[in-house]
Amino acid sequence: MTIRHFHYAGAPYGGDLAALVGLVAGDRLHPEIGRTADWSDTARTLVDLRERRIRGKAVLTTGGTA
Repeated sequence: MTIRHFHYAGAPYGGDLAALVGLVAGDRLHPEIGRTADWSDTARTLVDLRERRIRGKAVLTTGGTA
């Protein structure tokens, strides 16, 4: 299974995100994580995504655990 585009603009998303988590947990969806960074590094991470310096998805963590 491949998701090419995934975007929410103000829509309720809890159920959909739960479905995605279930697919990952069930080993049916394999997201490619290109970077894990702290939330404080959001600006640089967004620039790097836009400039295609990150392959796959970026995960931003909270609480200083990257």
